[in-house]
Amino acid sequence: MNDRFKVLLHFSLLIFNFSFASAANRPAKQQVYEVIATGDKYAKTGDYARALPYYEQAIQEDPNYYLGWFNRGMALNSMGRLDEALSDLNTAVELKPGAVDAHVQKGRTLTALGRYREAVRSFNEAIGLNQNFLRAWLYKGQALEKAGKLGEAHQAYLAATEQNKDYLAGWTSRGRVLIALKKFPEAKKCFERALEINQYSAEAYKGLAAIEIAQGKPKDALKIYEGAIRKLKRDEDAVDELEKLRTELLAVLRPAVLPGKTVIPLIDAPQLPMPGLSEGLSQSESLSRPGSSTINTSTDSYNPDIELQGL
Repeated sequence: MNDRFKVLLHFSLLIFNFSFASAANRPAKQQVYEVIATGDKYAKTGDYARALPYYEQAIQEDPNYYLGWFNRGMALNSMGRLDEALSDLNTAVELKPGAVDAHVQKGRTLTALGRYREAVRSFNEAIGLNQNFLRAWLYKGQALEKAGKLGEAHQAYLAATEQNKDYLAGWTSRGRVLIALKKFPEAKKCFERALEINQYSAEAYKGLAAIEIAQGKPKDALKIYEGAIRKLKRDEDAVDELEKLRTELLAVLRPAVLPGKTVIPLIDAPQLPMPGLSEGLSQSESLSRPGSSTINTSTDSYNPDIELQGL
């Protein structure tokens, strides 16, 4: 047997062994993915207690597969078990540092724990991996806003709307923080832009009403509520909330009837009931919010075929 033939034989055996090992590993990986997918079915319905054992089984079968840790962290987050969720998400980030979603969810959990500085670092990690990941900018803004850094929060929301001019949550969040900064004309433009994107945005109407209330013009706010109620009549939840806000405002403004005369109370803007503006996420956009019934189980986040490639 000459040397050239020996080299070719050795090389062929290496290829065979590698292919055999890959083929042996492929069914095991697929099995772990199927276990995770079963857990996801329960998670999608909000039944995290039933989903959890499947994620735990996946971790036991393959502790180096980041998705088991990630999804268990998401489930624990939604169950309010934030410290445990953070531990799992830390592991997911260690196993797959390039997983943008893992950094984002870690940041959201840190925000829920009140650890805003660390949360901002996690969102920055996600943005460093993908500058176009709009939710990372949005959640960074929320963490900064909760930390009282309103100017920096606005910059984060601004970055989101610059990345995507039609990003509704970015515009309503910008408007909300601009109200807090008392920049009412700029805030009004943001909510008007939001209504251009979606004329049925209850958050935009609430924002416009909040601007009028903050400027001591409650009657104008009432007109906005009434117009929004007519516009959104098919959205029962939105109408119920707007009706409640309208009723609260009317209760403050209703004339006090005294013997012999009617007195209109003088109300300062800070005493008027301000609508609570939400974080601006639609249900379809949201990932796992602590205490909510949404978990990110979309196929965009992971794909078994992609995970199995090259094994």
